[in-house]
Amino acid sequence: IAQSAAGFSGPFAVVLARREHRSGRLRAPLNILVPVSGTGVSRRGAELAVALAQGSRGSVTALHIAARNAAARRPLRGRFGALFGRQDEIYDEPSNNPITDEIVQLARAYSVNVRSAVRSHREAETAILREIGAGRHDVLVMGVSPRPGDPLNFGDLAAVLLERAECSLVLLAAEPTAKPEAPPAAK
Repeated sequence: IAQSAAGFSGPFAVVLARREHRSGRLRAPLNILVPVSGTGVSRRGAELAVALAQGSRGSVTALHIAARNAAARRPLRGRFGALFGRQDEIYDEPSNNPITDEIVQLARAYSVNVRSAVRSHREAETAILREIGAGRHDVLVMGVSPRPGDPLNFGDLAAVLLERAECSLVLLAAEPTAKPEAPPAAK
């Protein structure tokens, strides 16, 4: 996979089938989780998630992991929600979160059932893994940026999710792998 990706100059995806997808017993409709951060890379992942959901007549949950310091801007009840067992917020309708709102609008334009979730957690991988379990998602679609070097590397978050996520994964690298610059020629 790494060799193919390194030699390829365009977008590519790495797909890892797990559970029923691995055995060939495809479950339709797909219940897809897509983490979004507001970057072009995550938007392209969300676009693929919407297309897969539309094709399978499935649904998408757009998950944004908010920085811990964002909690200071929430109302008192939100700031002290952890005292009552809450460490996150879930929105089933468009929220006041422009990052997930963009994906909600995109999905609705294609008649795809979409849910918006915002989590506040120190570790993004923990928030994503919890959401996979809580939402019973069977596919995680994530936009990634290949890092230069050998072996193929999509960053720490993708590595943890590849290792620990129990659902199928689709990692979309919409930009080609960055090639390290050659050292200047000796004179």
